[in-house]
Amino acid sequence: DGLVQLPAAEVFGGSILSPEEFDAALAQVEGRTPGPRPAAEDDALLQSLPRELRQRSMDGVISMQSLRRLSFSAEEHRRQSSAEASASRDRRQTLAELPRALHCVSRVFGARGARALPLAELLARLGGVRAGPGGSEAVVRALARAAPEFLELKPFGSCGTPAAWIDRRADLAALSARLKRLAREAMPEE
Repeated sequence: DGLVQLPAAEVFGGSILSPEEFDAALAQVEGRTPGPRPAAEDDALLQSLPRELRQRSMDGVISMQSLRRLSFSAEEHRRQSSAEASASRDRRQTLAELPRALHCVSRVFGARGARALPLAELLARLGGVRAGPGGSEAVVRALARAAPEFLELKPFGSCGTPAAWIDRRADLAALSARLKRLAREAMPEE
């Protein structure tokens, strides 16, 4: 029925048990090694563990401190693996790549010539600016959002092909400094 039956008082000579004796008797009935009962939070941690690991902890093979560290590590891993954390890391990585992307895009267009290129051609010329989620296109789109005075993404030609348009009059040094500041501000505080 779920209730723990302790041995009768006459087994212990009819005296009142000390806390240590009570814990030892309870441990014997529960089938665990003698010792103090775990705190409420440790008890909750133990209940969340697989049966074999829980038994090893109760037998003293694995300490509660080790189990707490494992639990903390697992929680930290879950937190860092969440979709929001992953998106946040991608966003920070993209912001960190913007100053380099600014100079790469300006080199692709050069000092003279066309001020518009089809987006696919620009991405092909950029090559491996970024290999990751979204690739170079994500960096170019982020650059267009962060520096609209230099780069715009809009339709090109009669069929409306997505294209990158630049303005060579933009101050690249000032833009680069602003993008570096944005990247620094996006870095998490340690």
